[in-house]
Amino acid sequence: MTVHFISNRESMESYLVQLSNWLNSVDLTDAASYLREYLGDFSDFVVVQNWVEDLAYQERDDDPSNCPRLVDTILAIDSRLNSSPGKKLLKILHESRKNSVASVEWSSPVDEVPENMTPFWKTGCDAVDELTGGGAGMVVCAGMPKVGKSLIALSSSVEAARAGFKTVYVNAEMSSGHLLRRFHNYMKKVDPIVGENLHIAHVGPGLTIDALYAEIKNFAIEDDTEKILIILDSINRIVEFGCSADGSEDGYWKTLADWSAWAMNSRRASEGKISWLLISELNSQGSVKGRNLEYTADIVLRLQSSGVEDVVEIDVPYSRISKSGNIGMAFRDFSTGRFIVHDD
Repeated sequence: MTVHFISNRESMESYLVQLSNWLNSVDLTDAASYLREYLGDFSDFVVVQNWVEDLAYQERDDDPSNCPRLVDTILAIDSRLNSSPGKKLLKILHESRKNSVASVEWSSPVDEVPENMTPFWKTGCDAVDELTGGGAGMVVCAGMPKVGKSLIALSSSVEAARAGFKTVYVNAEMSSGHLLRRFHNYMKKVDPIVGENLHIAHVGPGLTIDALYAEIKNFAIEDDTEKILIILDSINRIVEFGCSADGSEDGYWKTLADWSAWAMNSRRASEGKISWLLISELNSQGSVKGRNLEYTADIVLRLQSSGVEDVVEIDVPYSRISKSGNIGMAFRDFSTGRFIVHDD
């Protein structure tokens, strides 16, 4: 919501001084919203200076010494924004797109352990959460078609949003109506926190890493965002959307490697504050399709058909940050959007 500055015309202070004081007194997000509406890009000194001088002329401000004060105030707000958690995460996402993060980073075994290590989110499947502590970092959920991978994606997105993650659900599989029905089945009632933190992007042919980054930057991340979860459902369909027109096998694997590298690089550079859940197919040998996904993931969650309708076998074959192991048979309950392990 845009906040409009209203001057107190009876005040002895000039309009520029009042505006400067107001910008310093309100929430950073509100100040930025006002400036974006009237200036657009307020990081450019010349743009800011020209706008302030025009404003002084329009308001007949008789003290030109107030212009530099307002200019400094606006540039200071821009500086604070660039140091905000959300801007830092966007910078990492941006740099990770082209593998431009540092190729070598040095540390010492006696360095202080960073605070706020990789944050976890609940997957919505109690048995998985009990084994692994939830999802964290780069998670791959893999399975054959129609085993319920999207249920894990959906429940993870809701639980992550409830836990404070700005969550981006990239839907390349289902119609908008079908997906929203599943969300309603899982949540049962409107959850305003989920509404605030969860953003659903329905995507189609032509999607690229650059295009998704631009959408996330413009619509999903705020200046105070401290952790992000990006869900790609499914990575295989998204890769197909972005492949060259010839649809060659080499083009597919290269595009898959690019998406995987973006996820891995941003997860590593942010210490997991940028987390990913990649929904993937299994190959005929029961491994993740595109073994680089399996090798780079922090956790691999696997769903396999049991041969019984709506019953699947769940296991965690690999994890570098939690326990791994077999979870067992689970009932796929579409009415609640959950997996129910038989032992429960």
